[in-house]
Amino acid sequence: MSTRNPNSRRRLNRLSERQQKKQRVGVYQELGFRLQATLNDGVDITAEDILLDEWLAEVDRHDVSFGGHFAAGKPSTLNGMVFPVGRGGVDAGTRDQLVAWLKGRSEVAQLEAGELIDVWYN
Repeated sequence: MSTRNPNSRRRLNRLSERQQKKQRVGVYQELGFRLQATLNDGVDITAEDILLDEWLAEVDRHDVSFGGHFAAGKPSTLNGMVFPVGRGGVDAGTRDQLVAWLKGRSEVAQLEAGELIDVWYN
């Protein structure tokens, strides 16, 4: 299986602006990042619910979205991807702010956040 770069200069030169927009390449490329947050063992279910509600509110404040799941257990984990919605976008600043917000939470024991990736082609 060959891996083709959807944003190669050669390919973008062949596409009209309308085609680039439809295929979400070039200036219309949409970036996002994956994350996994592991919570401390002593966090109760009420605190987990509050954390999740506040996390989703923080994501909304940045005009982006989060898709993923919250796996309750010992330890509980929050896994998913932050991605753009509407006219909002995910850039390095947005990523850094959201990662810092999660790292600043006392409920979070460990956080792994990936680099920005193309959400349509990766």
